[in-house]
Amino acid sequence: MKLSSVEIVGYRSFSKKVVLNLDPTVTIVIGANDHGKTNLLEALTHLNESTKFEEERDLNWDQAGAPEEFPYLKFTFRLDETDRTEILRLAQEKLSESAAKVVASANSVPAADSQLTAVAPPETLLTRATVPNTIFASKKGVSGSLSFLKLPGLPELTEGDTDPIYVQAVLQKLVALKVANVDLNAFSAISTESSKNADALIRILSDGAVRPNLAILVDGDDGGKNRLKSLQGIMKSKEIRSKQLLDETTIEDFLPLAGELYVRAVADYVMKVKESQGTPIANADNFRQEFRTSFREAFEEGKVTKGVAAWAASAGQKLGGLEGAPSKLGIAREYISLLEESEPEKFTPQSLQRPLKLLEWIREILPIPELRESEKAILGEE
Repeated sequence: MKLSSVEIVGYRSFSKKVVLNLDPTVTIVIGANDHGKTNLLEALTHLNESTKFEEERDLNWDQAGAPEEFPYLKFTFRLDETDRTEILRLAQEKLSESAAKVVASANSVPAADSQLTAVAPPETLLTRATVPNTIFASKKGVSGSLSFLKLPGLPELTEGDTDPIYVQAVLQKLVALKVANVDLNAFSAISTESSKNADALIRILSDGAVRPNLAILVDGDDGGKNRLKSLQGIMKSKEIRSKQLLDETTIEDFLPLAGELYVRAVADYVMKVKESQGTPIANADNFRQEFRTSFREAFEEGKVTKGVAAWAASAGQKLGGLEGAPSKLGIAREYISLLEESEPEKFTPQSLQRPLKLLEWIREILPIPELRESEKAILGEE
């Protein structure tokens, strides 16, 4: 876990918000005498729980009337794969006891009457996609102590293995672009794979010591309709809301910059497959152009796209000369990497219409909270 940034407000010489972004290798702070370099470094010492605020020394004069709100420090940490794996392990342990009860219950019911005969083992109920890439710690007010924001509180059950990856990443990007005001530390998306697993997962999450709010999101095809129909009983008894995407659409149809980033993700993943097979692509640019041309031929520019995932399966197999369709999970990982690296200026209002609509639908069925009003003020957001 590495510290990636720190926000400081109302601390010593910092009256207004100051953000220090830390480079993964070396960060150099340069400034004239008495301009806050030492105060900046002293702020970092509050990562130690034993370091306390002292009102006379640490509270900025301009914020003297609000000692409950200031000083305010917010630390952002980037998680590596080891960190995320450990968080996942701890989360799975919390589910294990409830899962065991559900499995035992299923085993005690005759197979003909039970909808839980194919309960997934606890370790399949959460994936790394449900663990965020970043976590936050904050310290607020003269008497405040360091606290980490809790993970996660509002699971959304999705249909496919790649759906949680896309949903989580797209929402994180919308927040980063400041076009969405939602607290994603209280949200996670979990794949259900099948109706029986969805039924079991709903029971496990609902019967735990702390029951999260649940909602179900499915594709706009016959499979999605059948999924909702099969879960109608438990959704009604557990008061779980659901949403089906537009007819003939999947999550991939709602990705930002699909015509650019998703198309490249498909091409790049196919190139990796070809390389692993010992038949690498000679000209990467030309290969990517073939996919861009195929996409333009399949979808009329400016029109609502339907069937992006189906195009990827067909184009990947045809243009790449593969025996079968390329892995959806492999494509998703390529897309997420490209999405994270994309600069804000790439995202036009038009390119964000469908992702924002997806967020709107999710919030219709799941009460994802907004950032606290006090935090919005500290972050300088309107």
